[in-house]
Amino acid sequence: MKMALNRRILLLILIPSVAISTLFVLWFGYTQISNDRQALDQQLLLSSERLQISLEFSLISQNKPLMLAIAQRALNENNVRSITILDGNGDKLVQVGPNPLAPFPTVLPADPLKLVSEGSFIYLTEAQHSGASLYAPENSMPIPSHWIALELSTDKLKVQQYHTVLVNLLLLLFTGAAATIAAIVVSNLVISPVTNLLQAVRKIVAGDFSVRVQDTPDAEMQELGAGVNNLVDALDRAHIDLQQGIDQATHDIRAMLETLEIQNIELEIARREAIDASRIKSEFLANMSHEIRTPLNGIIGFANLLIKTNMTRKQDDYARTIQSSSQSLLAIINDVLDFAKIEAGKLSLDMSTINLKASVEDVLVMIAPEAHKKQIELIPLYYHDVPEFVVGDPLRIKQVITNLVGNAVKFTSAGQVCVRVTLEGDFGNSVTIRISITDTGIGLDQAQQKALFNAFQQADTSTTREYGGTGLGLVISKKLVEQMGGDMGIDSEAGVGSTFWFTIRVDIAERDAAPANIALAHKTVVIHDANKTTQTALRRTLESFHLKVTETAQVSDWLATTQRIVPNYAIIGFKNTDDIGSGLHTGLADLAAKHICTLVLTNGFENSINMKLIEQYASGCLSKPFQTERLLQMLSTETFADNETQLKPLYQSGGRILAVDDNESNLKLICTLIEDTGIEAIAASSGAQAVDLVTEQDFDLILMDIQMPGMDGLEATKRIRDIRLKGRKRIPIIAVTAHALDSEREHLLRNGFDDYLTKPLSDANLIAAITKWTALSFEQSSFRAAPPKPTQLGEETVDTRAEAVVDIAMAMDRANYKADLAEDMFSSLVILLAKDQVDMQQSFADNDPKTLLELVHKLHGAAHYCGVPELKHRAEALEILLKTGKYQFTEKHLVALQEEMVKVIEWDSQHDFASEVAAQYPPKIV
Repeated sequence: MKMALNRRILLLILIPSVAISTLFVLWFGYTQISNDRQALDQQLLLSSERLQISLEFSLISQNKPLMLAIAQRALNENNVRSITILDGNGDKLVQVGPNPLAPFPTVLPADPLKLVSEGSFIYLTEAQHSGASLYAPENSMPIPSHWIALELSTDKLKVQQYHTVLVNLLLLLFTGAAATIAAIVVSNLVISPVTNLLQAVRKIVAGDFSVRVQDTPDAEMQELGAGVNNLVDALDRAHIDLQQGIDQATHDIRAMLETLEIQNIELEIARREAIDASRIKSEFLANMSHEIRTPLNGIIGFANLLIKTNMTRKQDDYARTIQSSSQSLLAIINDVLDFAKIEAGKLSLDMSTINLKASVEDVLVMIAPEAHKKQIELIPLYYHDVPEFVVGDPLRIKQVITNLVGNAVKFTSAGQVCVRVTLEGDFGNSVTIRISITDTGIGLDQAQQKALFNAFQQADTSTTREYGGTGLGLVISKKLVEQMGGDMGIDSEAGVGSTFWFTIRVDIAERDAAPANIALAHKTVVIHDANKTTQTALRRTLESFHLKVTETAQVSDWLATTQRIVPNYAIIGFKNTDDIGSGLHTGLADLAAKHICTLVLTNGFENSINMKLIEQYASGCLSKPFQTERLLQMLSTETFADNETQLKPLYQSGGRILAVDDNESNLKLICTLIEDTGIEAIAASSGAQAVDLVTEQDFDLILMDIQMPGMDGLEATKRIRDIRLKGRKRIPIIAVTAHALDSEREHLLRNGFDDYLTKPLSDANLIAAITKWTALSFEQSSFRAAPPKPTQLGEETVDTRAEAVVDIAMAMDRANYKADLAEDMFSSLVILLAKDQVDMQQSFADNDPKTLLELVHKLHGAAHYCGVPELKHRAEALEILLKTGKYQFTEKHLVALQEEMVKVIEWDSQHDFASEVAAQYPPKIV
């Protein structure tokens, strides 16, 4: 903080004056006090000498009265307090005055001694008898020694010192006051013109250039004032010049702004053109992807069909080459599309609750056939402290794991690939999970590792030629992992193997704890696996079921242990069929006889071998890598009757089923499901067409949609029942409806229908219905779909279940895992949504619930087959309200439905359905 000038002047004057005065006063006081003390010391010496001379005769003559009289007379001197005469032994001979304030030494000194006390000075000295020859008689005895102690009081000295200090303080105060008055006077003389100058400067700073500083009597201030006046004149001229410059600059800036505005318009036009070009490029890429995938899916599909036909070995080799090449091409297309999305920043994560452990196991099961071909064992190790249910993007997490495990299998010729899932960081509601994939493959040196995460590159050109690939997989995976808040890296050694790892930051899903499996708790199980790591993973999984696990090192030990402790379960795993000997067959048969449930883990054996083991020896068979949920299900049943082997239905010939639906996508799907069973499917897009077909042709079964324009399903069924089918049996008619209330179901059964099926229609439900209502027979299907649970909605509550906008897995399931069919149905749905939005709003505005119900019912039916769960729920809720006549709640549900319709349309504009399907259901890695 800056100090004012007047204060600085005061300090500059006062500080030296006060300092000099203080030093002078201190020096004067010190000198005066020292002089007073020296004077007292001098008096002490002189008085002591005079006293010795006076006492010399009395001391020699030993005359005490005379000593006393002389001492009494000396006591009257100024400052004398007491006089003491001591003999040679230190005893007092004479003392006048009060007792001395300081004690005498016990041994009398040879030299004079000065004793200082709080209030006096004592001078102790030995008496000198220089005139002894004058006073002593002849032939007398020697003169004894005497000491004289003269005590002077210091009280007067202290008073003089106090007086000196007081005088000095008064002198100091007077000097300070005089200096202060002088400083104030000088400060005022100096500050006054400065203050005037400062006020003038402030006005000048405020912009008043007319101010001038007046003349002052001081030459320096006058010169300063003249300088300020000259400066004001210069500022005034500069201000005028500056204003002219500002005006010119303003004119130039306006001209420049006009130019910039023109350039901005041109840049905006260029930007829009660039955006349009980018959009056109994206649309072209999406269209080309669709155009390429459509024939490519056909190539792959027909190659699969061709492989199943009877061909020569060379033809079979050609067909498999076509299949492998097509799948490789599809994988390349998927990688390029994902890379393009990532580079454009258009790839978004679809977060949902996932079972991470099941996702890892699903990926390994998908890649297992390729690994088994090379005798590679896939092993999942999911550590117990890692939460199973987390919030993440299941599609992208699976994509990364699939890429890394696929690469590990690709570059490993023998051995194993182990996937470890560990907890790296716990942050309360969120965790960092580390997933590492370790293989026993070719490994990489340091130079090769540096090129791994570059686009369109692999470790070296030789591996590219030998193993194939675009070099995009790791780049895409790293970008995805970084988008999920993690990182990716590699630890590798050439010729030894590699460990690829990545981390993801995810939230822990809020789920109720799964109930403990009480049936398995504390039961015993004996296990053995040829691969020790697989055995460790199996042990940890079984211990999580609260089973008591006993491990064995050899097959013989496993057999012996099962004979000795008789466990509840016995599990054994093999690498290949060569490990299964006759001794094991005997042991398995013995365990079966003792009713011990035995599970055999196989490494991709042929189905015939699995079936032989299951039927003759073991209670069940499970392929490696085993899935935890599947293992738990099999152990819980204790019979293992339902194995992984899938039994396909016997295809029928001559059967014919009529499918009736006004929705083209639904009709196509139903016909595809029928044809997959080997039965001929006839399609009818309206009730009237169905009646005409029934009149002309014979059918084993009719699948009839209910709500159709013109002639609906009820009317068509009534007319078919009215037709007299001469010599022909009654045709079973099954209603296919998106949702049926209890009253509607009864109404359908009373009006000619034999049964009803609820959308979405699955092959398992279809086969069950065909088996029930026709003479066509099928073997037990591998699909066991539970009937969907009816939706319970409150009358005034909009269903707010958090579902994905588009569920690819559901769409593929509804299309029987036919990608092209799923894509066609979804595209048809999006086209329908754009039109239905307007029509529904118009029907509601026109107070036409009948038309609105038809539109909602049609949308509800289409939504069943397209993987849009939330849209399906919204349509279902609104349909229930319209059917039950609760129109007062219609508006709220209609708004919710239309909001979901907009979400589906927006999803379609931001995603490529075919790419999403290909990413979630990637082709086999080659």
